[in-house]
Amino acid sequence: MQLIAELKRRNVFRVAAAYAVVAWLIVQVGDVAADNLGFPDWFMPMLFVLLGLGFPVAVFLAWAFELTPEGIRRGKEVAPDESIAPKTGRKLDRLIIGVLILAVAVLLAERFWPGGEDTPHAEIDRSIAVLPFDDFSPDGSDAWFANGLAEEILNALAQTPDLRVASRTSSFRYRESEQAVTEIGAALGVAHVLEGSVRRSPERIRVTAQLIRSNDGFHVWSETYDREPSEVITIQEDIAADIATALKTAMDPAALREMVQVGTSSVEAYTAFLSGSDLFRQAEATGQFVIQPAIEAMRRATELDPRFAEASYRLAQLYRDASISSSMMQDRTLSPDQAWSRASEAIQDAIDASDDSPERLKYQSYQADMQGGFRLAQRRLEEYLALRPNDLRAWQDYAQMGRQQQDQGRVQQASDAMLRIAPEDPNTLYRVGTQLTLTGSPQEGANYLVRALRQDPGNEQIRYQTYRALLWAGRYPEAAQLEPEILSGDLSETFRPAVRARAACLAGERSVVESIARDNPRRWDRWYALVLLGDSRGAADELMALDATPAGRGDLAGYLIYPFFDPSPFPNLSRQLAREGIVRAPPLDIPFACPPENCARAESGEIQCGQENP
Repeated sequence: MQLIAELKRRNVFRVAAAYAVVAWLIVQVGDVAADNLGFPDWFMPMLFVLLGLGFPVAVFLAWAFELTPEGIRRGKEVAPDESIAPKTGRKLDRLIIGVLILAVAVLLAERFWPGGEDTPHAEIDRSIAVLPFDDFSPDGSDAWFANGLAEEILNALAQTPDLRVASRTSSFRYRESEQAVTEIGAALGVAHVLEGSVRRSPERIRVTAQLIRSNDGFHVWSETYDREPSEVITIQEDIAADIATALKTAMDPAALREMVQVGTSSVEAYTAFLSGSDLFRQAEATGQFVIQPAIEAMRRATELDPRFAEASYRLAQLYRDASISSSMMQDRTLSPDQAWSRASEAIQDAIDASDDSPERLKYQSYQADMQGGFRLAQRRLEEYLALRPNDLRAWQDYAQMGRQQQDQGRVQQASDAMLRIAPEDPNTLYRVGTQLTLTGSPQEGANYLVRALRQDPGNEQIRYQTYRALLWAGRYPEAAQLEPEILSGDLSETFRPAVRARAACLAGERSVVESIARDNPRRWDRWYALVLLGDSRGAADELMALDATPAGRGDLAGYLIYPFFDPSPFPNLSRQLAREGIVRAPPLDIPFACPPENCARAESGEIQCGQENP
């Protein structure tokens, strides 16, 4: 009892209490500062250690020393009648009470003040753009790998239901940009920006990632992953999960990690997959559409890991594109029948390898579409989108299905979803505009494409689609301004016969279109020229051989996306549509088709026929 009395007299208990409440207040201030000033991860643990070490020191000093009017003296040297401990104790009491009042005020402010954690205003703006990662490898030859890794992280984050992710096309425009992160974030309309770098060698791989707040440039989270090359897949999954956790998404971290798994444990297969994806993007971006290198890389990924379902799916898409005569993709090493057969094998491989994952629904939808089961394909894709509502590519496929079945409502639904996910992405605007143009909304479609071209003026594919949409909208002078650039630019020669045919029809030069219909080596161009000439019998004859085989009917089904295509001359395709319950409207007239013989197009666009227009 005497010891307790002496501890009270020397204010040891009061000092301990005062130290505890002041330390608590310091922790609260430190936590806020760490969140807002981008302090490193070790700051808060170190603060706890220092405050913890300080507690016994403070208690010891309170026991061993006493504050007197002459200064600090050892406690045993102070006579009882000289001690001012009671007065000091009263000051400590006031300090404790004051700090406790301040603590209560802080807690009440956090709970009830606008912007507190439990109010709607405290919601984190869960939006992010993933910039291309820098390549810091010794020889500087791994840019494709760094970009591929960034894109796969982007794709993984995009699957998080309550996280809005800027599209690849939008964010990758800032490759090697000198703009500040704050400016990039504002331009993309996101609250956070992820930037990073990759340094790869045969022995080590180092990936550095920083999550930066757009409005002030402070770091929300950063990490360096310095591991063996065999762990690159785990790095990608860790980064996606760590970012989603930092942004406090509603998804359980364990479920998120399971969802973002890339589908292979083979680093070699994953690297080949990234290479194939990059090669396909290059083929598309340059407008040349030669996809044989992409096919070879993706095929290598499936050979290295036959259970890599996503690689098999991408391979199926590449082979199918190469087999369809209406596609711009080219693989000169395979016949259409060979490419179709390999596409069928690859999509079955994807289904077999995907177990019961949501992606399996996507693969089944693709297979059903290849086999002409359009309704089943639609249902499976709808089931997949219910689980993955932020999959931009899947919504693009859904819009294409709607266009194929002339379902304007479904095209509009998909377009709205795409614009929700990536409202200012030029690639999204281009795809939405293209779909709307050919499903009854040519003016709206043309407007979206004009916006896309304004944002990405160097994109040859967008320029071509904008030109076509303007023609469908009857905006001939605007289209004419784009025509010379398309014919003289870097776009693949594959596109140019159609441009020349349209221009010749508008100029009344039927002989140019007749020459394309007669001599062009590409089936689609011959068919399209015959349609422009109004020769429906000749157009049907051009495609009739496709109706005889499953691969040919798969090719022929690709023409269903055109509202001016008439499936009625093709018995097998017609029966297939009837089984699916698909009733198409009569073929649409092309507004800029060639005038009939002895007719001409007036400046207003109206067709005038008679002897005065030989």
